[in-house]
Amino acid sequence: MAGRSGARLIKFPTLRFRAKIMLGFAVTLAISAASMGFAYLGFERVSAGVAAYRQSVTEADLARNIDRELISYRALARYFVVTAKEEDGKAALTAEASLREAILEAMKNTTHPARLEQITKLEREFRALA
Repeated sequence: MAGRSGARLIKFPTLRFRAKIMLGFAVTLAISAASMGFAYLGFERVSAGVAAYRQSVTEADLARNIDRELISYRALARYFVVTAKEEDGKAALTAEASLREAILEAMKNTTHPARLEQITKLEREFRALA
């Protein structure tokens, strides 16, 4: 076995200089291709993670909008109960419409099934209240 590997080593140095350069370039090209393949697979995984993060942030923004509109609606409704002025009632009705729009927008843009179920439940409760 030692004789065979020695024979291979003897043949390699007998290659011409041009062939050695081409062989080195081919090996470098193969290593580069393998590296690019691994990088591509890694990028796909990172890209999927970024997409999931963006969707999560979008859904959090929608929840924040619902929360903000709900707080505004509650405050304006309480103020209307205290003052009983027609302008305050109109403001409360406007806030109610804004809250309804925020809930409907969240229902359209939410993809996670558990969150969508929660928003649907919230919308039913809001519809009963309004």
